[in-house]
Amino acid sequence: MTLMKKTTPSQTILVQLLVLLFASNMIAAPIPEPVTYQGRLDDNGSPANGLFELRVGVHDTNVGGAILDLLTNNVTVSNGLFTTVLQLNSASITAGSLRWLELGVRTNGSVSAFTTLSPRQQLTYTPYALRATTADFARDLPQGLITDYNIADDSITAVKIEANQVVKSVNSLRDNVTLTAGSGITITPLGNTLTIADSNADWKLTGNSASPGQFLGTINNQPLELRVNNQRGLRIESNTNGAPNVIAGSPVNFVLAGVVGSTIAGGGALNYEGAPYTNSVSSDLAVIGGGLNNGIGSESRGSTIGGGLANNIATNSSASTIAGGDINIIGTNSAFSTIGGGKQNGIDGDSIYATIAGGYNNHIRPGSPFSKIGGGASNQIGTNSPRSVIGGGHVNFITPNAPYATIPGGYSNAATNHAFAAGYRANANHSGSFVWADSTEADFASTVSNQFRVRANGGMQVVGSTAQPALHFTGARIGGLSTPVGLAENTQITGQSAPALRVSNAGGNAIDGALSVSANGTGFIATFGNASTIVSRLATNGTWTALAFNPTSDRNAKEHFQPIDAREILEKVSAMELTRWNYKAAPGVEHIGPMAQDFQAAFGLGTDDKHIATVDADGVALAAIQGLNQKVERKNAEIDELKREVEILKQTVAELVRSKE
Repeated sequence: MTLMKKTTPSQTILVQLLVLLFASNMIAAPIPEPVTYQGRLDDNGSPANGLFELRVGVHDTNVGGAILDLLTNNVTVSNGLFTTVLQLNSASITAGSLRWLELGVRTNGSVSAFTTLSPRQQLTYTPYALRATTADFARDLPQGLITDYNIADDSITAVKIEANQVVKSVNSLRDNVTLTAGSGITITPLGNTLTIADSNADWKLTGNSASPGQFLGTINNQPLELRVNNQRGLRIESNTNGAPNVIAGSPVNFVLAGVVGSTIAGGGALNYEGAPYTNSVSSDLAVIGGGLNNGIGSESRGSTIGGGLANNIATNSSASTIAGGDINIIGTNSAFSTIGGGKQNGIDGDSIYATIAGGYNNHIRPGSPFSKIGGGASNQIGTNSPRSVIGGGHVNFITPNAPYATIPGGYSNAATNHAFAAGYRANANHSGSFVWADSTEADFASTVSNQFRVRANGGMQVVGSTAQPALHFTGARIGGLSTPVGLAENTQITGQSAPALRVSNAGGNAIDGALSVSANGTGFIATFGNASTIVSRLATNGTWTALAFNPTSDRNAKEHFQPIDAREILEKVSAMELTRWNYKAAPGVEHIGPMAQDFQAAFGLGTDDKHIATVDADGVALAAIQGLNQKVERKNAEIDELKREVEILKQTVAELVRSKE
């Protein structure tokens, strides 16, 4: 087995010699035995385990010299640590003489040579226990050499250590023994009562009962520090003109001189991943909760960084907050602003009351106060765009000089002043425009200001209530057919196009029709035509003009055929009153015809007695013509018969004349 030859202070050459106290004139007496020895042993860089032989030699010099004592112990090592008792020759160690221990070690039972641990360890006055009934240790031992002692004499009730001594431990100090110390004494007691001779108060490691007016701290204008492992863990810096500054965490954390009432609660590092990281505050009443490399600049009173890494609130940004995250920045002149967290988010400056809730790489550019980004990634509100909002999403952009713009979320949307953009690649490029785009892989942009534009390749449905129309168009435009208030346009230019607009009632009695069109004033309710010519018009007075009307008259569309009596229809038509009149809605346009009530009573045709269908009027007219034709043909037959009879009479008369001649 290979053993480490080199030991370090961590090998803990901690020797506790439990000895009796002798009179002060016994300073040169030998030290009684035995001696307890504790140490640490490594095997090839790792804590050793097992049984080892330990050889201990006492020398009178640190190198070479005479061996005054030599012994060998078998020790058990567990996880590198061991304890053994050294049966030293008491004559080899006497008070006032310099001695060194040399240690050697090998595996138990091995015949190999001992591995000598270097260097030798000097025996200081730590092992010496002294007693003085006069309590004057300065005459018994040189100053500065008392490091460990035990009081075992029951007759001793008070011990005083004179100035400039260093005491590491006080063992077996009974409850009835009071230990006092002069000025300049450093004491680390294990327990019991410690009375400082030049102090007005006692301090117990087991707790203290304070009285009114008592405190732990400084009474002059000096900072108070609490150390851990001899490094500053907490510093309270006094201020003559206000609240003290509290600095916890790494000793590299600092509050700028002259700052009042600021706090660094922790964090920072002397060496983290090879570099120091400092939390710093340069403004009054500011707080850094922890983390690394966070900073609050000057004139940013009342600002807070909760933690995280490399977050910064710049100068003149009072009452601002960065809750945490990484590399988030609130720029200058951005008071009352907030970054909730995330990474690489920035309120760049001159943007009071601005907010970024979190996310990654979101930015509010300078001159955009009261603006907000809810989260997401790589979203940006441009310069001089106050009171604008991006709710979240990715790569959304409010252009510079665009106040009151809104992008609720989505991807790659853009908006200008007073505009709204949402969805995917929607661009509200005109002032006051509203653009929503579906997931189609293409930009979709506004074309004019104050426009509402939607791209919905899956269709758009507007659902209303029983109280209000589902869709209501309003507008005020002039200019003819090319400038409608609403436009339904089928942009398909090839193949068989579908209707640009279809109107349908889902059910019920459509007493007012699926489509209701009305117009106030004179003119036309509707016009019809192609791209260049109007071919039909429906006037507001109900007059419909067209090149031709083609009502359905297909035999295949009809049923229940019955013969008619055309002569009867002719007689009814002949008996029907026909007058000249005009519609009340069109006082200047006259017509001739029957009344619908008379038509309905005579023929029983049509849907009601208020209307005469053109197909019925045409049918009655045709039937009357047939009846008239039948009547004419009968008259013609009678005339032909009369003509034959006349011809016969003429022949008869002619024959009578010839016979008389």
